[in-house]
Amino acid sequence: MIRKQGRGTKPAGLTNVVLSLNILQSRVAQWKEEERERVANLPDPTVPPGHVVMDTKEKEETLNVLVRSRVKLLEQLQNLPLRNDTLRLHNTRNELESKLAEIEDAVKIFSRPRVFIKQD
Repeated sequence: MIRKQGRGTKPAGLTNVVLSLNILQSRVAQWKEEERERVANLPDPTVPPGHVVMDTKEKEETLNVLVRSRVKLLEQLQNLPLRNDTLRLHNTRNELESKLAEIEDAVKIFSRPRVFIKQD
C-alpha cells in the first residue's frame, strides 16, 4: 500500500539529496579556496632561482644615493686641473673615472623596472 504524503512535506529521499548537495557545494568552495592559496604561494617563475625582487622603495633610495655619488665624482673631476703633469694627478683622475664608470653601471641596473637580489 502506498501512503500519500501530506501537503508541504518533503519525501525522505529528497532531504538526503539536499544535504548531499549542500555538503558538495561547501567542499567545492573549500577546494577553490585551497587552489587560490596554492597559486598565491607559488614562486614567481620570472625570478631566477636563489634571488628575490628588490622592493621599489629600496630600489629608489639606492638609485638616489648613486645619483648623488655620481654628482660628487663629477664635481671632483671638474675640479682637477686639465694638465696631467704628475703621476699622482694622473692616478687620481683614473681612479675617479673608474669609480664613475662603476656608478654608471649600477645606475643602469637600478633603473630597470625589476631588480633581483641574490639571497645568501
